[in-house]
Amino acid sequence: MNVYRLAVTTLALLVTLIGTSALPGAPASAGARPLAALDAGKNRLDAAGRLAGPDVHAWYVDATTGEIVILAADPAAATAFARAAGADPSAVRVEPSAARPAPYADIRGGDGFMVEGKGRCIVGFTVRGGTTGGFLTAGHCGERGDIATTADGTPIGVFEASSYPGDDYAWVSLYPGWNPRGAVAALGTERPIRGANPAPIGASVCQATPIAGWHCGVIQQRNVTVNFPEGVITGLVRTSVCAEPGTSGAPFVSGDQAQGLTVGGSGSCATGGTTYFQPVAEALSALGLTLVTS
Repeated sequence: MNVYRLAVTTLALLVTLIGTSALPGAPASAGARPLAALDAGKNRLDAAGRLAGPDVHAWYVDATTGEIVILAADPAAATAFARAAGADPSAVRVEPSAARPAPYADIRGGDGFMVEGKGRCIVGFTVRGGTTGGFLTAGHCGERGDIATTADGTPIGVFEASSYPGDDYAWVSLYPGWNPRGAVAALGTERPIRGANPAPIGASVCQATPIAGWHCGVIQQRNVTVNFPEGVITGLVRTSVCAEPGTSGAPFVSGDQAQGLTVGGSGSCATGGTTYFQPVAEALSALGLTLVTS
């Protein structure tokens, strides 16, 4: 009789121990779901990535707990995404994520960009307004509040200020993830920028563009007033650099010194011409910005 009672007591204890290993909140066993099954579930999320929405930030397989983890600012959005992708909901764990990741990319003078609803322009020189990074470009490229994007529509930043006509400069503050570098590049050739000392008349200057590359000439006159169709602009610099359409905002450099921002010109690179630039020192002073240097 005592032996029988001992056996029953032992069996009850084993059942209790087994039951406690599955208490709510206990981590799932990595062996409970084969890694291949977890990978297959993540692949379903990958294939449906376009459905994720901005509140779903990332997802991965946690092999230690045997779960697919979704990082999201909105748990409901993560659950809906997993359901739409066909992932096993019991294999998914949602964790809070406050900030959406952004791509890290360098911005340099000479890089092209688009202005929503307006067209293409070129980065002049990278700058900082306090701790905020950004870049200078031509004022006629955009107005305060306009959004600058990459060619595929990814937002880069927003126009904070613009002066045109009278002057022709603007500055764009960069969104997080975009890194302003103190350099000017054209067709794979990069030059460091170390200051903004104005070059004298007769000095060599070069314009950098992402498509045509480098065009060089000399400074012919300073403090030139030009009567453009949209209005008069004063204080420009006249150069013998040939003019090409679509180069608004492109940087002019002399050695490693920033000189100005392309505003317009006449002629062409096939027949020769004249290009004018807005002095960068004036734009920096007027906007209270500092040049990013190498």
